[in-house]
Amino acid sequence: MRPLTETETSTLFSKLANYTGTSLKALIAPLDNGPNADRFVFRVVQSRCYYVRLSLANLATSIARDKLLSLGTCLGKFTKSGKFRLHITALPILAEHARYKVWVKGKSSVQTARKFKPRWTFAD
Repeated sequence: MRPLTETETSTLFSKLANYTGTSLKALIAPLDNGPNADRFVFRVVQSRCYYVRLSLANLATSIARDKLLSLGTCLGKFTKSGKFRLHITALPILAEHARYKVWVKGKSSVQTARKFKPRWTFAD
């Protein structure tokens, strides 16, 4: 787990600014105004960017990089060409700070009801 480089940070913030606008600052601001205030940071593990509390990120430094699979919430992935792609797991975080509402459309219940076939039947 490592901090983001300058290019990764600018790429990530430009992508997040499209969805959050000026409330992007609220993503990295401290949770409270106390002297020991904990804040959220962005960390990279195997080209995936995670949104995690700083105290947890500091504890995770004692785990070997090849043994650590994930930590926090996965926001997305950096591609080989340097672009950033958001994952569906980033939606709860972006929804709190988004400029506009976004609806994710799933399959209708009619389509899933047709595909569902029970394996067992129960007799009364």
